[in-house]
Amino acid sequence: MDIKSFTRWDDHTRARNEMFKATDTSWVPWYVVRSDHKRRAWLNTIEHLLASIPYKRVPHKKVRLPKSDIADPGQKHHAPLKIIHEAY
Repeated sequence: MDIKSFTRWDDHTRARNEMFKATDTSWVPWYVVRSDHKRRAWLNTIEHLLASIPYKRVPHKKVRLPKSDIADPGQKHHAPLKIIHEAY
């Protein structure tokens, strides 16, 4: 943020608040995501969106897969697997 934009911070905040007030409805609401921690903000947003979608279980038959004829990739004649470990 530069000095000029910092001096207009209150103006921007008022304009944002007026926009929220004028356009926030029950049909199309505004939500604010705290984003000091970007990954947490991203996950919270996804969780919120998924929770807002009505969901009903769909009945289905259990899937049975046929036996595979493909060799196990861990066998000796294959190169060893190189796994990228999870950091989080």
